[in-house]
Amino acid sequence: MAAQVHMTDSDIARILEFDGNDSTVEGLSDDDFEGSQDLEPRLEELEDEGSNDDSSDDDVPLAAVAARQTSSRRLYFKHENDFTPYLPGMYCQPLAASRVNLLQEPIEYFLRYIPEVMFEIISNYSNQTYLLKKGQNLNTTKEEIKLFFGISIAMSYLGLPRIRMYWANRTRVAMIADHMTRDRYFKIRTNLKLVNDLEVDEASKQNKFWKVNPLIKTVRKACLETSRSQHISVDEQMIPFWGQVSMRQFIRGKPNPCGLKNFVCTTPDGVLLYFFMYEGKGDTILTTNEVI
Repeated sequence: MAAQVHMTDSDIARILEFDGNDSTVEGLSDDDFEGSQDLEPRLEELEDEGSNDDSSDDDVPLAAVAARQTSSRRLYFKHENDFTPYLPGMYCQPLAASRVNLLQEPIEYFLRYIPEVMFEIISNYSNQTYLLKKGQNLNTTKEEIKLFFGISIAMSYLGLPRIRMYWANRTRVAMIADHMTRDRYFKIRTNLKLVNDLEVDEASKQNKFWKVNPLIKTVRKACLETSRSQHISVDEQMIPFWGQVSMRQFIRGKPNPCGLKNFVCTTPDGVLLYFFMYEGKGDTILTTNEVI
């Protein structure tokens, strides 16, 4: 049981006469406590505001409060005609010239495998052979041969069942018919030559692809110059072809069952590194002296 303390009237008077200036901390005056005196009402105001917010939300359904907190202002984007692409940070640092692969135009990739000099060779041998056979000049040029190649590539993508349909009235394709007439296209197609038959010896003619061998070597040379990767893929490929040649193969189950068989070596991304055209039964890649 706690002991009871009895205070006299003099003891109570002495306590009531206490002066607030009698601080146990020296050097502090009444001015130093003004900040603390002002702090109490501010805290009380904040507490009152917080209690008011809480009390106001208590009467509102929870779903309405959540919707009010998650709602956002609708954003509008302004369309600008001028667009400046932002390059990723990885390209900001300068790289060695041998490691920089800038994106090129399609014609630049094409000319890497079939250079300008090849079109000049085709033009010269086509004119020369036509003159020997017909006694007339074909009058084709390097630029016209390039145009012929471009039209042939476009036809392979458009895929009309007959070549003459690209010039027919109902199926006319302007990008082809406006740049070369039908008769001119067939004339170049019939007399296209890559070699002079009289200059090819019998040993070279043992290769069944000897008439197009210069083009094959040119493309293969560009493939050998492509940088190698650690992992490669080797498989056979069918080049669609329905012409009457002894090298034509028919393999049932292939996407293109009829055509020329081609053994290819590629990167995992499908970039061609080397290829070998199959000539037929008895042919083997192991007999070639070319180094892969």
